[in-house]
Amino acid sequence: MLLSACSSKDDATPGKWYLTKSVSYDLETGGSVSDTAINLFKWHDGKLSEITEIFWDIERPDNSDTSTARLTFTDGRLAKLTYADDADYLLEMVYKENRLSLVKEFSETNLRFDSVAYNEQGKVKEVYSGANEMYKVTWEGNNVKSYKRYSVFDGVATEAATKTFEYDSKSNYYPALFTDNCFWKMDPSNLEFISANNVTKETYTYVGSTEQEVTTYEYVYNGDNLLAEIKISQAGGYDAGKRIIKLVYTKQ
Repeated sequence: MLLSACSSKDDATPGKWYLTKSVSYDLETGGSVSDTAINLFKWHDGKLSEITEIFWDIERPDNSDTSTARLTFTDGRLAKLTYADDADYLLEMVYKENRLSLVKEFSETNLRFDSVAYNEQGKVKEVYSGANEMYKVTWEGNNVKSYKRYSVFDGVATEAATKTFEYDSKSNYYPALFTDNCFWKMDPSNLEFISANNVTKETYTYVGSTEQEVTTYEYVYNGDNLLAEIKISQAGGYDAGKRIIKLVYTKQ
């Protein structure tokens, strides 16, 4: 997952802290580091303009990879994302009634659409991810309480899984740091990004199974009240294990 920050203002503020680097460590049993992902962030006029993601495979350095994404904002809203090393890729946002309506993903071999539907209160109620996935959202106050994921084939939706969320009392760092909640707009199925508070626990349950994937989050803040570290622990599923994300800021 790309982890970044976008300023909530259109122009750079002197003395403002900007996230310039994040380092994610996957931890093996016993605390040793396995894989590492580094994100480097560039800014222009107070907005995030470029993200370079470096994946480092400690056991197989030849498998390490680097990619650079470029973001374009129009009238303060995320308009598109491109990759420096892939001229055929384009992620384009479409707005209706001043809200995200459609995300178009173009690549050399594929054209994909994600769409978002809203309830009468203006909150997300459904997300259609490509042609074969749908998410139905349940809210509790200003937080996403849960969603049901459906598989869609030949127009028929079949419930596949449920994810529930628990939160702390702090403001969600995603919309607090990201211009126009840009990282949610890159993938609208990441519904925890639009909640008011930080997720502390996610429980994912497949239909017809008693097994659960449980992920917990712990947030550490520094003396400037900036988010400095996220400790992630997952039990169950293919991604079971622990991860630490450390954030580095620069004052500009």
